[in-house]
Amino acid sequence: MHGVDQASRNRRTKYLKGQYWGGLLGWVALINPKLAITLEKRNSGNSREFHIYGLRLLNVMMRRFEEHGGTPLGHSEILELGCGMGRYTLPLACRFQHVHAVDISKQILRAARKYCSSAPNISFYANDGHTLGSFADESIEYVLCTGVIQHIPDFDVIGGYVKEVLRVLKDGGLYLFTFQVHHTQATGSRRTGAKITAEALDRCLSEAPYEILEISNDPEDPVPHFLVLIRKNKSASAEKKSFANFPLTNHPYRTGVFEDLISCKDMIELWKKPQPRITFYDKESSGNATG
Repeated sequence: MHGVDQASRNRRTKYLKGQYWGGLLGWVALINPKLAITLEKRNSGNSREFHIYGLRLLNVMMRRFEEHGGTPLGHSEILELGCGMGRYTLPLACRFQHVHAVDISKQILRAARKYCSSAPNISFYANDGHTLGSFADESIEYVLCTGVIQHIPDFDVIGGYVKEVLRVLKDGGLYLFTFQVHHTQATGSRRTGAKITAEALDRCLSEAPYEILEISNDPEDPVPHFLVLIRKNKSASAEKKSFANFPLTNHPYRTGVFEDLISCKDMIELWKKPQPRITFYDKESSGNATG
């Protein structure tokens, strides 16, 4: 993203903000930010179960950090990219020394500050939608971005964010991100982001310092998500950097965390449907090039 003039940055920021928070649910998203996060009306209206569902998902992800991290979580700082109204931010503050919560929407950040007001170890930042300019190189041990990049309509921004995360991560630091893997269009629209493919990530990140530790799929999830865990590694081999060649494992992510929650009744019905075709491994030669 370097070399882009400030006017172009401002236009892109306004566009990205309008695509998601402006286009998602309009004024409804600002009146009830929880609905914008979950798109589950029942869950968004039940504060207790909204918190529980988010906490259970976070526990699944934190096990990866605990297994692979070099620094104990309680002695580390984490950057949450796309914090929304703080569903994960608040429980992260119970695990980490400090949480840096970033979002593009100042309105949503106001809701997040209110939701997380009991935690004294959180800092909130409004960013420009494509960089992490508030953070110095190699200053953070862990980065989390879940359910966010699947809404970004421009793959260049998605790839640029991964590069920015690797810039701010300390050597050996971990980045965990999740995203939907059934999108079909190279350029997204409204709430549906750009198609993300392994080939596009490999091409975009060919010079980036990382190694892949996990790519996993919840085979029961009717809205297929991949969970990806990478470590900053300046000397990783090409084999450990290839999204196209890294083995995919099946691992429950959302399955098993919501079934007992009354407010997730619609999700229980949704889980009876089969997964759509996963497009992450599509070949660019097929005419579905991304980027």
